[in-house]
Amino acid sequence: MLKKLIVTLLLSMLAMAAQADYPLKIIPLKHHSAEELIPVIRPMLGDGENIGGMNYQLFVRASDKGMRDIELLLAELDRARKNLKITLQQDVTRSGGATSQGVSGEGRVGDMRVIASSRGESGSRGGLVIGGAEEDSLRYRITRSTGSSRDNNSQFINVLEGAPAFIRVGQSLPYVQRFLVFAGNRVAYGQDTQFLNVTTGFDVLPRLNGDRVELEIAPRLSFVGNGGIQDVRFQELRTTVSAKLGEWVELGGMTSGRDEVSRAILETASTQSGERRTVRLKVEEGR
Repeated sequence: MLKKLIVTLLLSMLAMAAQADYPLKIIPLKHHSAEELIPVIRPMLGDGENIGGMNYQLFVRASDKGMRDIELLLAELDRARKNLKITLQQDVTRSGGATSQGVSGEGRVGDMRVIASSRGESGSRGGLVIGGAEEDSLRYRITRSTGSSRDNNSQFINVLEGAPAFIRVGQSLPYVQRFLVFAGNRVAYGQDTQFLNVTTGFDVLPRLNGDRVELEIAPRLSFVGNGGIQDVRFQELRTTVSAKLGEWVELGGMTSGRDEVSRAILETASTQSGERRTVRLKVEEGR
């Protein structure tokens, strides 16, 4: 392994030497690897300038001005990673209704007297009257009621800048496992219901840029297969958005119209059990 690294390093240095007459400078890094920083620095290189690196060292060939610009940029980029606090807020609005019906009154069928009553009427009148006189009639009542409630649930996670976090949107689902039990000459059939975290949500990768944070967001789905719960990550649907530190960002606003998977995750979470769900997140500097 070490031999392979040395060969790669020598080839990189020889290729750079063949491309330009600028002197080679090796720049040690403290907090970020060369693989992280090279894609950021490369676009600012001029003609004949080049950059390579391995682990925590950069190999740079650049003009004096180009080298100064690179060192100024590294002074800003190669710093200790900050702790970040990601807060997830889910607002859930539930709506429902109920209908009750009742019949009360009295009447006669031949020589028999029929009395119908509904509980909880407390002598109230009104409703649809079937019959004629007050003492010989039936009353039909129907009552409809609607109601709504709202819950606010907040959760947070502390992550290191540049490290991924998972934002879960969904709930546990029942999973029925069927089995046979053999006891002597008898065979019994049974089933067991377990609740599994068949997870849907988003992978979030935060990066700081001054007083703003860039969020890379990709949807993730889970399903129950023959091998148990399996994750599917949709890296090709990754979305990058920018927001101020401490600013709330609605996931539905970021992903709606961008890809069908993200929209399906949010719509599934918001329509179960008559619920409407709004999912927001914000990023702050941790303590």
